Amino acid sequence: MRQGRLHRLRLGLSGSSTTGTRFFRPVALVCRSDREHHRPRCREASKTTRLIIKTNHIAMFIPETLQKNETRIRELDVDNQQVEFNRDSWRRHIPDLDGILLGIRGNTISRQDICRIFPDDPSRLVPCTQARQAELRRFFILVMIWGYGKVGTGPWRVGRMIQSPGFTQTLCQVSEECFYGLYLKACETLIHKINRLGPAFATKYLYFLCRNFKAPIKPLIFDSVVVKSMRAFDWPAWCVDYMANKNNPRRQAHAYGQYLILLHNWAVALGCRADQIEYFLWARGMGIIR
Repeated sequence: MRQGRLHRLRLGLSGSSTTGTRFFRPVALVCRSDREHHRPRCREASKTTRLIIKTNHIAMFIPETLQKNETRIRELDVDNQQVEFNRDSWRRHIPDLDGILLGIRGNTISRQDICRIFPDDPSRLVPCTQARQAELRRFFILVMIWGYGKVGTGPWRVGRMIQSPGFTQTLCQVSEECFYGLYLKACETLIHKINRLGPAFATKYLYFLCRNFKAPIKPLIFDSVVVKSMRAFDWPAWCVDYMANKNNPRRQAHAYGQYLILLHNWAVALGCRADQIEYFLWARGMGIIR
């Protein structure tokens, strides 16, 4: 199996005068063939596995696919990703759609459009007033329109989502959980309390909600297309199915957490944004990028 090169990252650690080398024993996954199920089986790596960290530097593995496309990834214009939608289809299930789409021209919506309409301030926790609930409801619908676009069942599903008991109170709870950095808890709250909302669209909502957070790790979109691309990586450490002990790792909170750590570390290594890698994986899975 081909291995990617080890990237050396500058962490910018302060207040450290250590010049020696520190050794860590991370829990890593090693895969082998499962003859019965014809799938890789994972076990913990041997105790000799080491992650060598030198002063202000870290060496880590980067999948070969990302290495070969690092320039392309850095050049991706994520914010202007346009999605087409049909206003009439959405209006049938969301009567106040015209107010929701105020500021959106035509029948396309981009990531940048959503962030421009909802420039949330991550430095303060907003009380769950009626105005705040209405604001979050509008924001949620905008994200779902961007996520579903022209998918036929999208408007119907979102119409059922916003009718969930305590819908706007749930959005306030999620906003508070994200304010305190509890991204995995927020994802579980969305999935468990909002009808017909799965991990793909729950993580879309969290991604936009936390876009302005000044934090080294923030929520990213984690859908089936991204997982499909990651399964194609020629490396043993992902083992995407067994990492979650189920066929759908996206429904496991710890799998989402591992995904966030991986993509943000890779982004530092490649000198790009983590959502550029996410968009690259999605575009590759959709056949837009080869």
